[in-house]
Amino acid sequence: MVDELNQAQDRLVQNEKFAAIGGLVAGLTHEVNTPIGIGVTATTFLADKIATLEQEFTAKTLSPKMLENFINEAKQSSALLMSNLQRASELIASFKQITVDQASEAIRTINLKVYLNEIIHTLSPKLKKRKHQIEINCPPDIELSTPAGAISQIFTNLILNSVIHGFEQKQQGKMVINIEDDGQMITINYSDNGKGMSAAQLNQIFDPFFTTKRDQGGSGLGTHIVYNLVRQTLDGEIVAQSGIGKGLQYKITFPKVNSFAQTDFLDENA
Repeated sequence: MVDELNQAQDRLVQNEKFAAIGGLVAGLTHEVNTPIGIGVTATTFLADKIATLEQEFTAKTLSPKMLENFINEAKQSSALLMSNLQRASELIASFKQITVDQASEAIRTINLKVYLNEIIHTLSPKLKKRKHQIEINCPPDIELSTPAGAISQIFTNLILNSVIHGFEQKQQGKMVINIEDDGQMITINYSDNGKGMSAAQLNQIFDPFFTTKRDQGGSGLGTHIVYNLVRQTLDGEIVAQSGIGKGLQYKITFPKVNSFAQTDFLDENA
């Protein structure tokens, strides 16, 4: 019976992970449609101008002024097209890496600050709805050989929990991520200025299926997933602090090189 319950819980956790990826897909689709739509408009405008120019050239009525106007319009359209295609390309690249990581437990080397910005990039559709802000204080040279998917899922869950729960009635919430590296351990202090939690709620925050939004479809697995990833995947520790009206703070510590990365390194060099 216990094994069946554990298996059921594992399936629910996996479903929650895939649901999170599905949310990223929906957000990315909406976000990418904007630059692509602008690119299509710019291309259509440029095609019309080329057709007009061709007609004037064929009719031998093309004047220097008309040619000058076309060159200026073509430059503007090309610049608009290039900037929006670049925007779409960056969104897709970030999304591709983050979703691949979230579906995998593979070890790879990442620059923590760069990777964190990629995660936030994929969450931008969720953040822009209410102009929420994220402040990142992280040394630019922290390199980790780690299950990158765990890092991605941890920050995705923390940020979305702040947006959905902490900032429920707040138009401009703020999240602060402070990261320190002492050579052996990574320390992450994550905080938001949301509505906070009561002492009773805080005592249950990492329990599976605990949620303050049960009647709105909340699964109660987000912080439970974070807890398991920190403890089991990163060999780390996580504690939470809060109070009504005082926001929510997490302190996460884990070794720069965990046992999984060490094992893989030994296997590769055996």
